[in-house]
Amino acid sequence: MTEQTFEPKANDELVCLILHAQHLINAQTLYRQDISEQFNLIFQPEGEQLICPISDQQVASADFPAWLGQFQSDSNRRELGDVIFVAIGTMLQLWSLRQ
Repeated sequence: MTEQTFEPKANDELVCLILHAQHLINAQTLYRQDISEQFNLIFQPEGEQLICPISDQQVASADFPAWLGQFQSDSNRRELGDVIFVAIGTMLQLWSLRQ
């Protein structure tokens, strides 16, 4: 079950976030472009914390993949919806490029 504290942004904002993140993933993986500046704008890292771009929650950087990954289950997909589920997967993919 999804924690009550996870309150995603509106679907239209998430679709824009997904498209932007996919563009950055392609830029990094296909064209080897430096996406550091855009990455920092999306995740807003500050010390050991970052802002989850899906819900605007502050999360420890080291815990981010596990924290966000907990919402990638079939039951959460039904509860949260497809757009949020895709946004989670996309943010995890983008995060993995910078590790």
